[in-house]
This record gives sequence, structure tokens and C-alpha cells, in this order.
Amino acid sequence: MTVSDGNEALAKVVTALNESNISYMLVGSYSSNVYGVPRATGDADFVVEMLHDSVTAVVGKLGDDFRVQSQVEFKLLTGTTRRILQFVPFDFVIELFELSNDPFDQSRFARRVSVQSDLLGGTVWLPTAEDVVVQKLRWGRAQDLADVSDVIAVQGNSLDWSYIQSWSDRHDSSDVLQRIRDEL
Repeated sequence: MTVSDGNEALAKVVTALNESNISYMLVGSYSSNVYGVPRATGDADFVVEMLHDSVTAVVGKLGDDFRVQSQVEFKLLTGTTRRILQFVPFDFVIELFELSNDPFDQSRFARRVSVQSDLLGGTVWLPTAEDVVVQKLRWGRAQDLADVSDVIAVQGNSLDWSYIQSWSDRHDSSDVLQRIRDEL
């Protein structure tokens, strides 16, 4: 599978979400790719409002190239539900997470921005660069922290550091943030 295969699947989902008037944002590695250093990934992640209604609307527009995992999963770490779509031609996975009541999730969703991307199907809603940094710090996995470093290296002084610091303090990730900044 190539990156363009994933982009094809992603563009179809973005178009279906937009046509269905579903509030969403593209998160995970695709969002950090926009603000940092692009890297290949085997999946795409979305946060959507009202997941159950959204899945029905989106699947109806996607066609036979997509399969929906029948089981809805509850994610203990995030306190939300998740549905998985599989783009069969390239075995590309798209995860749809329901917007949680977590204060940070609500904040980043309210702050999301629209960008134009012909590659990904037109208008795409993304978290801000600051919210990508905060979420990736919160997850704290090695690849997430590498993404944080890349976003900071690319965005630098354009980032709202007081916003990032405030959430990092709340999530007990300030030490990790400072270490990354010192390394840069």
C-alpha cells in the first residue's frame, strides 16, 4: 500500500462526512502531518459528533469499497466509542471516535479549523497545531512524541505557547514538553 492509497480512502470519507453535514475533525498522524513532517501511516482517525448517527449516514455514501466493523468498541483510555471502517481495495483502516465529554476534547473540537486539500477531498476539518501538540503529548507514545517534536520544529514561534503550557500542566505532561523543547 502507498500513501496515495490511504489518501484515496481518506478523501472518500471526508467527502461523505462533508456531504452528510457531520461535524468532525481529522486527528492522529494525518493532522500532525499537516503541521509537522509528513510520514506514512496505515490508518486515519476522526473525531465525530454523534457517532452512531454519523456512521449510518457516512456508510450509505461510501459504497462497496468500505466495510464497517459490526462491533462498536468502548475505549477505556479515552472514555469514548469507536467504529472502524476498512477500505477493502488497499486494506486501509479508518477509525471514527465519538467526541467525548473530556474538557480537552471539547476544547480542541470547538477550536478546529477548516483547510482546503484537493488531495483529501476538499474542505477538511483539523485540530489546531497547538491541539495536535497537546493531544500527542497526552498520548505519550514514542511516535506521538516524535510528532510533537516535528510540529514544534516546523511551527516554532507561531504556536500559542501559553495555551499549550496550560493544557500540559493539566495533563501532567509539562516535563515531557520541556524536554522536547530543550532537545530542539
